[in-house]
Amino acid sequence: MRDRRRAFSAEAYQALYLYSWPGNVRELETVVSMSSVLAGDGAIDLRRLPAVFRRALEARQREDATAWGRRPPRATPTPAELTRLLEQHAGDVATVARTLGRQRTLVWRWLRKNGVDPRPFRVTRDS
Repeated sequence: MRDRRRAFSAEAYQALYLYSWPGNVRELETVVSMSSVLAGDGAIDLRRLPAVFRRALEARQREDATAWGRRPPRATPTPAELTRLLEQHAGDVATVARTLGRQRTLVWRWLRKNGVDPRPFRVTRDS
């Protein structure tokens, strides 16, 4: 009797893993059977799988590439840095937040936590 175990290339295995399998186990059996016939006596590689599996793998690779392109999280500014930014932007917390690339509410939280009051930095206008 012939051994029915098949070897899969790493890419093929990953593509099978990433697929959502709406047809459940029956779909898996069909794909493996079809790919086995196409592969002959060799390992099942990505070329032997239907295109939907290649697309699933390519989509994941694009996501991974995008994720690696992201910048690491920035450190929380020190009270001295917050003070310098408030001086530079005349006490305007929204502008400080844009400069830091952060949400205004987060900057307000940092100010309260560090006891920094933006009011003394604001410029008053005489009428």
